[in-house]
Amino acid sequence: MPEAVSYEFTGVSDADYAAVSRHLNIDPETETGDWPPGLLSHAAGTADDGAFIVAEVWSSRRIRRHSCSRGSARRWRPRA
Repeated sequence: MPEAVSYEFTGVSDADYAAVSRHLNIDPETETGDWPPGLLSHAAGTADDGAFIVAEVWSSRRIRRHSCSRGSARRWRPRA
């Protein structure tokens, strides 16, 4: 079953997001690069309150956990 997740960060700018995207070799604008298998949708941006939001839909919880355990998602941590 697909799983949707969202992350909220403080102190993260569009420039920070662009730098991380380059480091991960992904291009959110063109949807090219080394996107992890099973990631069905990815969107990110700054909310009205200044928080940076990342929302994703994965093909399954198992696939998301496997991909995240391989390191890509560990570069960003959700706000507690």
